Amino acid sequence: MVSFFVGQSVVCVDGDFSLRLLEQAGIWSLTLPARDKVYTIRDIEERHGVIGIRLAEIVNPAVEYTAYPGLICEPSFLAWRFRPLVETDISVLTALLNPAPAIVRELEDA
Repeated sequence: MVSFFVGQSVVCVDGDFSLRLLEQAGIWSLTLPARDKVYTIRDIEERHGVIGIRLAEIVNPAVEYTAYPGLICEPSFLAWRFRPLVETDISVLTALLNPAPAIVRELEDA
């Protein structure tokens, strides 16, 4: 299981929303995350065993959930649509691309 935290950079790995959700987003004027875009988590919630996250780059209006009458809040996005963004230091690999030192070349030529 992936652990998320507020302030974490994440990438959207699943921006394929159902037609029903896309229609609802249009009615409510919601912005949805796009696949392969990087976002920052600003809030995390758990409701009925499901983890939802809100993104700093997307702030939507509060809406009333039809599945939960009386619940009015900004929608969150299902956490499984995102993966943590991991910055990798590839300087060691980049160094391998540099030309070999002269001593090594001399040994290779011998």
